[in-house]
Amino acid sequence: MFSSTVLAEDIYEFQIEGMGIGDSLLNHFSKTEIQEYFYPNSTKFAGTMHAIDNGTYEYVRVHYKTDNKFIEKKSNENFIIYGIGGLIYYPNNIDACYAKEKEIIKSLETDFPYSEKSVRDIISHRADPTGKTTYSYTKFIMNGGSITIECTDYSDSMTTKGHEDYLGVMINSNEFIDWLKYEAY
Repeated sequence: MFSSTVLAEDIYEFQIEGMGIGDSLLNHFSKTEIQEYFYPNSTKFAGTMHAIDNGTYEYVRVHYKTDNKFIEKKSNENFIIYGIGGLIYYPNNIDACYAKEKEIIKSLETDFPYSEKSVRDIISHRADPTGKTTYSYTKFIMNGGSITIECTDYSDSMTTKGHEDYLGVMINSNEFIDWLKYEAY
């Protein structure tokens, strides 16, 4: 599902679709391909989402610090990645999502038996006001950040609005995680 160095010491050794924390997004996409979106309360970080052809994931969602793109240096020093996630959609097949989630978790537990792990079973998703959309997640806390694996099961009312059940594997730096917790929403 992702590449890692066995017994990696920190988050910077992981990649999703060849991209990792600290890399430049411009090594993978041109500026015209980067369609950024922002969060409600802060523009410190921007996100972008891209379809992946012939990859492990169907899409990647990448977050970068917005001030990086204004640095007048070599282009590969702009758009530095602070968070990256791979997504696989499971329309109306949440059981397949849960099976893949368990497979990835087992692999991480084997490769990183001493990492701190945080598990949340099925909980309500705040994006759905009805409370019927749920998700589960497991987080492996590493030096410099974390890896999170989650399955989101959208309610019928959310799927009629275009949402689909999905598996997400996210690699996030501590700086990006703190921003999400305290500034983004």
